[in-house]
Amino acid sequence: MSADTLTMSADTLTMSVVALTMSTDTLAMSVVTLTMSTNTLTMLMKQLTCVYTVAPQAGRGCLLDILAVDKTKVG
Repeated sequence: MSADTLTMSADTLTMSVVALTMSTDTLAMSVVTLTMSTNTLTMLMKQLTCVYTVAPQAGRGCLLDILAVDKTKVG
């Protein structure tokens, strides 16, 4: 009976280690996703800044300018 209890304890410990590893992997993936989201937000903010500051002066280099040019070509 004691050997069975020891085996069960070892199995439980193994399962706990596996669960901890999975949790760590999930946390790492969450950090990567958060970083990607932050980078996307930063790019969007740069694009908006470009549209509202650089674009009226330079008239080029921004996504909305490109879309506007395409619209006028199509229309």
